[in-house]
Amino acid sequence: MRTGIRHRDSLSDIETYDMLYANDAVRRLIGGPCEGRKCYEAITGVDAPCEFCTNNLLKRDSYYAWTRYNENLGGYYALKDRLKVMSFTDSLTGLKNRNRFIADMETLDAQGPRKGFGVAYLDLNGLKEVNDSEGHAQGDSMLSMVADVLRSAFDGSSVYRLGGDEFLAINSSTSESAFMRQARDACERLDERSCPVAAGLFYAAEPCLVDYAVSCADRRMYKQKQNYYEKHPALDPRRAARNGFRIK
Repeated sequence: MRTGIRHRDSLSDIETYDMLYANDAVRRLIGGPCEGRKCYEAITGVDAPCEFCTNNLLKRDSYYAWTRYNENLGGYYALKDRLKVMSFTDSLTGLKNRNRFIADMETLDAQGPRKGFGVAYLDLNGLKEVNDSEGHAQGDSMLSMVADVLRSAFDGSSVYRLGGDEFLAINSSTSESAFMRQARDACERLDERSCPVAAGLFYAAEPCLVDYAVSCADRRMYKQKQNYYEKHPALDPRRAARNGFRIK
């Protein structure tokens, strides 16, 4: 939900009410950063969703404009609520998309280095072969299945489809052993469904930025993917492109 209070602007999650963004004017209004706060608590000073909230009325790409008296401001103000689903949600899988990942990472890293979180960067092996031999509809079905497995295995984490066959999971508060169990469970479930992935894992035992952690996980994933194609050269799409043919 996006709200505008005169020159004040903020963004919150329509399901959890967690504040995702607040401009300087809103930060001054609520007395500090918005991260880790609910919109109703920070802006209106109540401990439950506002009775006048339009979250349950919002539909994709629609909005509601209304006027409300806010005691924090000491006057009436006009609000416009708008659901921004397409910009933050992957249309195929329903996972958070790259736009949401970038926004979340910027929010987290703005708070400085942190520790006690895990990042899993996953890339499907052989998706091109499936698309070429069985059609893109089957490839889309595989991507949706992978999303369901990751959503379940990385419970309590933020899971993203970054595009194509790349996925990312960030567990922002976990022990290393618990995070590794989640990653192992995800990979085992995908292997059982004949959908192997290259997975790069990083656990922040010492403080670091999320951007750094994702870069480390990405490099580890790429190395694992290289090893996979060395063992299965016929499935390497780069080899196919060099030789001028499509994998059947």
